[in-house]
Amino acid sequence: MILRFLWHCLFLAASVSLCVGYTCQFTDTTTGDKYDLSQMENYGGDYDTSAGDGSHTYILNVCRAINDKTHCTTSDVAVCQYKGTNAFFLGKASTATLSKLDSGGQGVKVWFQQGQGDNPPRQTFINFLCAQTDGKQPGDIKFVGELTPLKYYFEWR
Repeated sequence: MILRFLWHCLFLAASVSLCVGYTCQFTDTTTGDKYDLSQMENYGGDYDTSAGDGSHTYILNVCRAINDKTHCTTSDVAVCQYKGTNAFFLGKASTATLSKLDSGGQGVKVWFQQGQGDNPPRQTFINFLCAQTDGKQPGDIKFVGELTPLKYYFEWR
């Protein structure tokens, strides 16, 4: 079965577009640069990384929910944080919002909302920074930190 999802796009100040959906494509309306993350969608597994101090492990997927439900068993999980038997989901895949980088650099930001917790719920931000690659490898993901409470930041180069 193939499911298709619609994008909901807003155009703000005629220069920034903000799109929500599973298609994982984004066009910067200022520069005309096009970003397509759909090739990073991993059907056979997930991506993982650890905090620099080894305190937690993070499982994530791009443009879809994670496959590994061992630690975060809720459906639609985009990012799962765990240590031992303690686990939290940090955002839902269906809330993926793509936009240009806050820094104005070359790349795109993905924001996942509605993570575990109520006041406020957890959120995840992944900055995809453009770099020269051979086109065959997805690059490297790095956990940057929980820079503000319950907001988790990653960089993917």
